[in-house]
Amino acid sequence: MPLFGPMLGQNPLQELARTMHAAWVAFAGTGDPGWLRYELGRRTTMRFDTVSKVVEDPRSWERALWAGIR
Repeated sequence: MPLFGPMLGQNPLQELARTMHAAWVAFAGTGDPGWLRYELGRRTTMRFDTVSKVVEDPRSWERALWAGIR
C-alpha cells in the first residue's frame, strides 16, 4: 500500500469499500445502483462516505459558478 497509503490512511474503511462495490455490481448487473437516476431537474447523487447517503444537487453553488463558462 505504499503508493496509496497517504490517501487511504492507516485503516482504510472496509465498510465504505463494500458499499461502493455493491453499488457498482448492482449497476453492472441491472443498470440500477440503488438510488434514483441522475436527471438535470433533480441531480440525484450518492455521496459515498462513512455514512453514505443520497443527496440532491450536491455542490449546486459550484455548478452555478461555472454556468455559462465554456
